[in-house]
Amino acid sequence: MDAQAPSQRPARSALTVAVLGIAGWLVAFVQTLILFAALNVERNPALGGADAALGIPVAFPSLGIFAFIAALGVTRLGGVGFARWFATTSVVVIAAGVSYLGWALVAGFSGLGLLQLLFAIGALAVSIFWLRAPSAPAVPAAERRWAFGGFLIVAGVAGFIAAISLAIDKIIVIVDPTAPLNCSISIVVNCATNLNSDQGAIFGFPNPLIGLGGFLAPFVVGLAILAGARFDRWFWIAFNVGLLGAFVFVAWLIGQSIFFLGSLCLWCALVWSVTIPAFLLVTFRNLAEGVYGSGAKRVGNALYGFTPFITLLFYVVVLAMYQVHLDLINAF
Repeated sequence: MDAQAPSQRPARSALTVAVLGIAGWLVAFVQTLILFAALNVERNPALGGADAALGIPVAFPSLGIFAFIAALGVTRLGGVGFARWFATTSVVVIAAGVSYLGWALVAGFSGLGLLQLLFAIGALAVSIFWLRAPSAPAVPAAERRWAFGGFLIVAGVAGFIAAISLAIDKIIVIVDPTAPLNCSISIVVNCATNLNSDQGAIFGFPNPLIGLGGFLAPFVVGLAILAGARFDRWFWIAFNVGLLGAFVFVAWLIGQSIFFLGSLCLWCALVWSVTIPAFLLVTFRNLAEGVYGSGAKRVGNALYGFTPFITLLFYVVVLAMYQVHLDLINAF
């Protein structure tokens, strides 16, 4: 919302990092689809090469690395006033990603792996520019919304952990359909039911792959808020729309899980338990800050303070539906 001089907003470098991150994520995504296709057609599937050396598909962390890079670029493009430690942290994380991708390439060379490494090196080279580029003053520490930013970080980390755990479990059930999963407690409380269903791959690929990209966005935005960033109106709207899409998607999955699959996936529950409050919090914040017009400010100010209570109501309604239809209490 704050206009900057071009020297204060490295738009070209931010856009470059965003594009490199998106391109790298798409390459890692293709690599993941190739892996799933190979495992599905083999009679006795097993991880091999660098995947076997790591214990999980190399592309899973790659999806997270490039999602972070893409979110970082978009965040820098939409805001100004970042504290210096944010730029330093960005460079360190991308450098760690470059090291990981370099190791993966040595452990098992592939053209797609080389392409990812080049994208990451390009993003690292451009992001180093941020360490020297001038920046607009950050939001004073006393005025920063620490709880807001902190929650987005926690939500992003929790969602990413759930997504990568589900993605790994999907590999496990492909390799050995009879293998017990640590999130499968009973017939009702069972992740395998959701993972093996059509609803678990609604777009033709396992749903957790979406989370491996999407949950890095609130994490990076939360870090930026703690770093004192000031974001443009378009950024808050885009972020809100993304969270709305996530909210609608998890609401649909909850309904499918209760009424059609008859199961509760604990990792999925972690996903919706952080998606719901994240969507509500950002929406109410945007209303209160006038992102959607001055007329909505009063509504936003009234709802913002009640976000925990409204979130609790959502939880109660969802758990009540699980209890009524699946007798959840006796399922553990």
